[in-house]
Amino acid sequence: MEKKEKSDDFLFNLFKRLDQVQSSNRKPSRKIAIFSTPRSGSSYFCDLLTQTKIFGEPLDWFHNRFYLAYGKKFGQKKINLNEYTNYIITKTSSESGIFSTKIQIPDYFFLLNEKKFDLLSLDFDDIILINRRDKIAQAYSLTKALISDQWFSFRFSFIKPSSEVNLDSIKNSDVLRQLHNIVLWEELFESRVWNKPALKYIYEDFIKQKDFLNIVLKDLKISTSFETDIKSHLLKQTTQHDLIRIEQLKKSINLN
Repeated sequence: MEKKEKSDDFLFNLFKRLDQVQSSNRKPSRKIAIFSTPRSGSSYFCDLLTQTKIFGEPLDWFHNRFYLAYGKKFGQKKINLNEYTNYIITKTSSESGIFSTKIQIPDYFFLLNEKKFDLLSLDFDDIILINRRDKIAQAYSLTKALISDQWFSFRFSFIKPSSEVNLDSIKNSDVLRQLHNIVLWEELFESRVWNKPALKYIYEDFIKQKDFLNIVLKDLKISTSFETDIKSHLLKQTTQHDLIRIEQLKKSINLN
């Protein structure tokens, strides 16, 4: 359980840092939600947004491990989600008045169905959807992350890419099960929850676009632009062995 402990320590220290942030009680002038399914490239997307210092800190604030870490930090066994949301908004909004958050679609449905808390009641001004075209690779990555509990790796951090996962433990049936979940989450969200126009970005496209940040800013009608190339703090976790394994899976089900 060492990886889980390190991840939970990271989250605890994150809230320890937020508690030191001097924040005003002003409401943000703009709220942005970035919806995605797990392992879609949304962490890379949001890490670049964070570095602009325009969007605040668009992390997975509404994943249960985040608000449980908040409860641990402040000694709260039962989390008041309204108080938690207000805390996150006031502590992470940018100086320019923008609050943004990453929301995993399964987390949205969990909060809606189990906690009766609809994140869309926050009245976001902008909705962004992040998709990944290669759903097999996404499902494989999700399966591997569930086994390793390794969800991200920073360039300068104690959380480094995992090389300990036995690839034989990643079964085709498990990957296909996660593929079903990913497609189902996306279909449910777009058909039952959000069928209005939204900004959509595809991982395989924006990962190659050097000017992608300026494209996003233009889409959001934010006048600032960046001439320098901002690089993500996150390390790519896919290994050559993973790529081989993904290709083998595609061939086994005649997708290649």
